[in-house]
Amino acid sequence: MAAIETAAKAAYPSLENSLLVALFLISNVFGSLLEPYLLKRYGLRGCVVVSAMIMAMGNLIKSGVPGYVGSSEAQIIVAFLVVGLSQPVFQITALVLAQDWFPTSERNLVTAVLVNSNYLGIGAAYILGAIMVGSDPDAIPAYMNAQTAASAALFFLAAFFFKSKPPLPPSRSAAAKARKPPPLPRPITAYWSDAIKLLLSSRDFALTVSAFCASAAVSNVVAAEFSSLLEADADSSRAVSTTSVAAAFEGFMVTGSLVVGWVVNRTHAYRSTALLLLGLTAAAATTAAACLSAGEFTGFWCSLLLLGGAAGPIMPLQADLGVEVVYPRDENEVLFVNMIMANATSTAIIWICFALRDVTAVAFLSSLYVLAGAAALVGILFAALFRGQYNRLRYDLQGAVQQHDDESTAARLSVDDVTAAAH
Repeated sequence: MAAIETAAKAAYPSLENSLLVALFLISNVFGSLLEPYLLKRYGLRGCVVVSAMIMAMGNLIKSGVPGYVGSSEAQIIVAFLVVGLSQPVFQITALVLAQDWFPTSERNLVTAVLVNSNYLGIGAAYILGAIMVGSDPDAIPAYMNAQTAASAALFFLAAFFFKSKPPLPPSRSAAAKARKPPPLPRPITAYWSDAIKLLLSSRDFALTVSAFCASAAVSNVVAAEFSSLLEADADSSRAVSTTSVAAAFEGFMVTGSLVVGWVVNRTHAYRSTALLLLGLTAAAATTAAACLSAGEFTGFWCSLLLLGGAAGPIMPLQADLGVEVVYPRDENEVLFVNMIMANATSTAIIWICFALRDVTAVAFLSSLYVLAGAAALVGILFAALFRGQYNRLRYDLQGAVQQHDDESTAARLSVDDVTAAAH
């Protein structure tokens, strides 16, 4: 709804975008709690198809049925709760998809695409919202119907074409995972207790989760308060830029993730890259706050885009690093812990930012300082305490070396056989 904020306020005056984001995140937590059980019970394909169906149902509740049932504020709230249940299944299973389908040389980049792909959807919503709705509340039903049609199409595509695994494992770690016997049925609470034990048992993993949460807080807080932050620019000549800046912010998050994923694929410099990004996130949030306070809106918008470009790549980077640290623990378990903690942390930070609204004269200035402080604190702790090892990468590289040695030995034996036969 943030993408059509002006029209939505006219059509649904009681709905606050920040409230919808908070409800969505709370529902996200409950969806995340169900995901490990669903994955073990129904597999990757079952999870994706069922969550796509739930997402389509949520959008149908929001839009209603043209000519029969319209849309209301109550329907929109219910729809946000329903769609919130479906999203974590897509995001948490991202590491499983990257592990099962892609080789080591591509895994970081694929994780970046999958974990942050929802930001492409958010950016598209800002652009389509401006084109289809603008400030006209009468155009909202057509916009919602388009979302329902798109989600229904995605459900049918997933149902007919999505597969759980490739014919052959793409890496040594994927092959080792495929050789494991299917897990026995367990109560859903067992997965929760395993996640708590994992979080508490490894300091290095806890640090990767903290960095993941700091990155998620940036995207969720900005999403909750974007319209109000940009409304601080009272110059009406800039109003046309509101949608473009919002879409560009999401685009910078995705672009930054792709660039960092490509670099880390080749360098495997997880720790140094994470420290650089956390530092840039803190600096960009501080600069954005300073520009907003001084009324320098061009500098504020540029800093906000830099904030998206720096914070966006941290989530997929830390998700992959978490798997490296705790390998051979299940990669789904890693992202499950990350998503639960990130959504809970983001919800808490959003409410803290609401409580601080009256502290600053400029709307939501305190939110940027909170984000800057969180990124700086996590960066300091990460630099001082992280000593994790890249266990999965080492395992895969050892397999590659062993395969190369075996091939060299086979080639040498073949030459010897030919030579012996010649004599």
